[in-house]
Amino acid sequence: MDTQINTQMNSPVGAPQPEGSQKETKLIVSLVIIIVVLVAGYFLLKSNLGTKRGGETAGKTETIYTDLANSVTKIPAGFPSNIPVEEENVKESYKINYFDEGVTQYTIGFNSNLSFDEIWKTYSDLFLAIGYTPDMEKTSKDKGIMTGYRDGNKLNVAISDYDGGHYVTINFIQRQVSVK
Repeated sequence: MDTQINTQMNSPVGAPQPEGSQKETKLIVSLVIIIVVLVAGYFLLKSNLGTKRGGETAGKTETIYTDLANSVTKIPAGFPSNIPVEEENVKESYKINYFDEGVTQYTIGFNSNLSFDEIWKTYSDLFLAIGYTPDMEKTSKDKGIMTGYRDGNKLNVAISDYDGGHYVTINFIQRQVSVK
């Protein structure tokens, strides 16, 4: 049995290290400091800028949900009364005020037993009757989506199949008029 004795001696603590080892240590320490600074900078910027949405800093918002079980109406306050809604079938109803952007979004979703064509005609006729200009790039009967604009406001109607009937989602986005 051949036994070898390790004759390599370790440097005592605090003893000068070879020049190459010192460079490696400085490099590692420098990299750790850079990483710490980058991570700290990231969190600092994130906390100062807020959550980003669509490339812009998110502003102050307020969401008001309609109490569907206890409210007299299932329509959010301020929603235009000339937009038809099957109120007895409403499943979601709320408005969001985007204060920094100066807009309010009203959203109502409801089940309907009407045929797709009946729903489509109702809202197509509505667009014409109240002066909404359809956005032909975003409107598609095949996809069940209708979008139009009037006076800076946007009306979007989406119709989808749901449980033997249809689910209609209406989004009305109203620009706030500033009073000077």
